Amino acid sequence: MKQDVFSAFSKEYSLSFQDDHYRLQCHMCSYTANMRDSIGKHLTSKPHHSLKTQNDLDMMLPFLPGPIPYQTEAITELLITIASEKGLNKKGNGYDK
Repeated sequence: MKQDVFSAFSKEYSLSFQDDHYRLQCHMCSYTANMRDSIGKHLTSKPHHSLKTQNDLDMMLPFLPGPIPYQTEAITELLITIASEKGLNKKGNGYDK
């Protein structure tokens, strides 16, 4: 008789459950667990949360808007000011001492 297998798949992890047997494959951490307690501990662990946060930020980055001209001008002026304070002079395409 075939048993039902309950599974969840995502970019983050794969989880399957069949007859009180658990299996977790965390794709972010390259971690595998077969016991219910160790699965819960891993999903709430600090290393897993750190990697999840970094992954979430990496996923958002392409959708952030670019700087507006005013921001680009302000950053350019700041870099020129810092370069002149450090004694760097503009020569050619860059700054040289």
